[in-house]
Amino acid sequence: SRDQPDLILLDVMLPGHDGFWILEQLRSYTDVPIILLTARTLVEDRVKGFDYGAVDYITKPFANEELIARIRRRLGEYQRRAARRQVHSFDGKLSVDFAAHRVMVNGKPVNLTPTEWRLIHRLIQSEGQIVSFEELLSAGWSDHKFRDAASIKVRISHIRKKIGDPPFHSRYIHTEREQGYRFEPEQ
Repeated sequence: SRDQPDLILLDVMLPGHDGFWILEQLRSYTDVPIILLTARTLVEDRVKGFDYGAVDYITKPFANEELIARIRRRLGEYQRRAARRQVHSFDGKLSVDFAAHRVMVNGKPVNLTPTEWRLIHRLIQSEGQIVSFEELLSAGWSDHKFRDAASIKVRISHIRKKIGDPPFHSRYIHTEREQGYRFEPEQ
């Protein structure tokens, strides 16, 4: 995999392809902040830069202190946004976004009930470790009417079906007999 920079400074007026074309290409595979530097001062150029995905547009000449301040600000925004995302990807097929409460399989959203979401969230938080039935019950729901190991087994079965994880050849959720379950994606 390619190393990804934290931020890109991009001059608009380059030989060959112009910076707008490069910006458009970069946006097809990265969301890192891109700051455009240019002598072009037309409003249309600034609008085009923002429309193509730049986070800032600095015209030359500029003070180095201003450039450094803008870089600091954009890096801070990007790092805060990345921290909120909390997306975990497993084997290129299953991805879980803790912040958005979203599970995707092969890029398609999986519709989990709130209880199923809390169970899979708890399992993933303890990746590689056994999570007991008791722990899953306390993480899963507060309705005491259905608080037993059988209820957990039914919900885990539903989750497995929804994420395409067969119980006998599991890729993600492994049964630990009479103990609970373990989330550990196969490599």
